[in-house]
Amino acid sequence: MMVAGGGLRSGKTFAGAVRDAIYMIKYLGTRGMVIGLSERNLAAGYLDDLFMAFNAMGMQEGIHWEQNKMLGEIRVIPTGSKLFLRTSENIKVSVGATLGFLHIDEPDTMPESVIVDLLPRLTQKNVPLQVVITGTPGPPDHWLRKYSDPFNYSLEYP
Repeated sequence: MMVAGGGLRSGKTFAGAVRDAIYMIKYLGTRGMVIGLSERNLAAGYLDDLFMAFNAMGMQEGIHWEQNKMLGEIRVIPTGSKLFLRTSENIKVSVGATLGFLHIDEPDTMPESVIVDLLPRLTQKNVPLQVVITGTPGPPDHWLRKYSDPFNYSLEYP
């Protein structure tokens, strides 16, 4: 699990988007999911950063990648990898998906059910399973610490 925390505009989401792009290029046919707070947050934050990462890698829309807005997914054409775009309110439509990686952006404002419902989906074969969490840290008793720092969380909040 990779957790990137920091202040506003510190590059957390961009770092996660770059990691996601590299993962989709490196591992053929991988399936990943990014969860954002809202469709607006995904479009104005994460997707802008992902497309900037693709561009920096010399990847062109229509040749190397394509977006299907109706299905809420990005496909890397040469590798066949897919990235499902979901919000914390509509994860149920993809709970049956088999994933190689999960990226949760700004979890401090999401319910714990997001990670509880999606962790069991990390079952794709032949890829290293990964969880990336990017966001501004929440309060010390936030549910995310159960997963990122379980030992200390259990001591502080028995």
